[in-house]
Amino acid sequence: MKSNFYTNYTDVKFIDRLKQNLDLCQSFSFSVSFIKKPGLRLLAPNIEAALARGAVGRLITSTYQNFTDVDSLVYFYDLAARYPDRFSCHLDVESFRDAKGAAVGFHSKGYLFEYEDYNELLVGSSNITVYALLKNIEWDVSVIDAQENATFAAAKQEFETLWSRTLPLTRDLIEEYKTRLSYSIERWDMDYEIANAEVKPNYMQRRALKELNRVRAMGATKALVTASAGSGKTFLAAFDALNFGPRRLLYIVHEGSILMKSFETFQKVFGSDHSYGIFNANYKEFDADFVFSTNVTMANALELFDRHTWDYVIID
Repeated sequence: MKSNFYTNYTDVKFIDRLKQNLDLCQSFSFSVSFIKKPGLRLLAPNIEAALARGAVGRLITSTYQNFTDVDSLVYFYDLAARYPDRFSCHLDVESFRDAKGAAVGFHSKGYLFEYEDYNELLVGSSNITVYALLKNIEWDVSVIDAQENATFAAAKQEFETLWSRTLPLTRDLIEEYKTRLSYSIERWDMDYEIANAEVKPNYMQRRALKELNRVRAMGATKALVTASAGSGKTFLAAFDALNFGPRRLLYIVHEGSILMKSFETFQKVFGSDHSYGIFNANYKEFDADFVFSTNVTMANALELFDRHTWDYVIID
């Protein structure tokens, strides 16, 4: 038997191992309590590539603490429709009860992979979120052994038990969960703390971020924020974008004088993890990850961009 320890700071990170296994396995079975679409996007290409080459996948997630977002559930529902013989998803909706009838929280983080002549169990603290897969202090362990390994067999049996007691994901279940979120006042979620201690949301921004996160979890793709001048709307936009985790972002302003201030604000919040570009009359840096443009320049250059170029668009 072989085992390995993974964090977000080991030479081979936990997300690296997940991707390697998805690229090579014959089947995968995930039991993950909390899933967010920005984190899921990190693994989605590998998941889809695995299914496309013939691997079989199953996934269980949960509505526990209202954390998993609707976008992730819609993605899994659509994935099952595209690969009906290779992928299926189950949802825990208070499916487990204790002896007194109280709901038991679904909090597992287990990833099982099967190969032709061995199996691997990855288990630990990592959910499928950007912070869990890239930034948080997380501990995860892999156990690799022949197919008859008792540890993997026990985990697989537990997965089958969970699978039998959870619900096949349907459109109706997604709509019910969306309705539940619409009535939820508080949702267990990240605290919007930024690694750079000099850049943190103020009170107004925190309240707005919580509401933006709530409506996004319900499946909304557009929102309007109204706030007084000087209250920090640009920083608010940057903090929300950080929570969303876009690969490419477009920021549109109506005045050239605001352009560089917006540019600098996003650099302060995101740091050097992304490239930044100006797209106006003087600069044409439209290949950057995050592009800052005026409304006039962008309106006159729409033919340069595919409608799906941008993951996140802000109009100031």
